[in-house]
Amino acid sequence: MAAYPDILGLDHTSRMQAATADDVVQNVLLTLASEMPHFVHNQRTGAFRAWLRKILVHRLRRHFQERQRRQLVAEDTWAIQKRPALTQSEIFRSFVKSSSASRAFFLEALRSRN
Repeated sequence: MAAYPDILGLDHTSRMQAATADDVVQNVLLTLASEMPHFVHNQRTGAFRAWLRKILVHRLRRHFQERQRRQLVAEDTWAIQKRPALTQSEIFRSFVKSSSASRAFFLEALRSRN
């Protein structure tokens, strides 16, 4: 991040940690390198900077979406690990209460495993 403090406007006032900002900047620069041949300058002042900013916004959005997804997966994993194991009678009751389509799918899956 220190190498490019002004390039994307991510500076010390950002709420991101330096390592996270570095990752985002690296992703932006990789995207910039691959998309540069497709950039068409419209002769307006600031066109390139606006395009670069758009890439930054998309990369930031993707970064935070992935971070949120990883957090949800971790929470789900934790909840599954903390959930008590079902007894055979509880499993049987769930099976009986399920729809006929669900039961048929489950039975077909069991048959195909054998």
